[in-house]
Amino acid sequence: MEISGTIRRILKREQQEQKPTLESVALSRVVDLERVDFLTHATWVRNLRDILSEGVLSGEGAAKKGKKDYRSFHGMPLNRAFVSTFSKEKVPFPGEVLVLIKTPHDTFTLPEDETTKGRLKHTSEVFIKDSNPHDHIGLGFYGQALVNLSFDKVLEIASQIWNVKPQNALPIYDLANKSLLWPRRMTHEEVVGMLAERQK
Repeated sequence: MEISGTIRRILKREQQEQKPTLESVALSRVVDLERVDFLTHATWVRNLRDILSEGVLSGEGAAKKGKKDYRSFHGMPLNRAFVSTFSKEKVPFPGEVLVLIKTPHDTFTLPEDETTKGRLKHTSEVFIKDSNPHDHIGLGFYGQALVNLSFDKVLEIASQIWNVKPQNALPIYDLANKSLLWPRRMTHEEVVGMLAERQK
């Protein structure tokens, strides 16, 4: 695959920078979404500050931290001990922004009873314990409509958090076409080319 001059310049600038910037850290963490195993957690922009600072919390995890303003997403998950996510093969549950979480070794299923009857098959949820920011591999949207709606606000909030801890900066993707939205706009093919160049 021919690598573009733009990508070559980005890689060269990465090598020359002495002090990491938010952009350089996020760019160094870019992955090929087709080759990485991850889960998606849908949330509202208003929750993003807490998620980037403390991770994605279950109802029980939030209660232990004394977070009285915790609200679940449309009553999800079905059990307060877990966080509700979706596998990357599924179209994510609607939300303004997605948190991409490295798939943990332990995932959980819930027994079917009167509260879950039919619901588990309908939602295809994957349940995990609380995640912390180190488990996150990126932020994302699903489709241009959500990018148009929330991208600027998400980047504004995320940058405020990452300016305090630049090492936590994450890339932002559009999961609909596996493209990169930030810190550089790249098609999925360009991302694959950049990653291949890094391996040389």
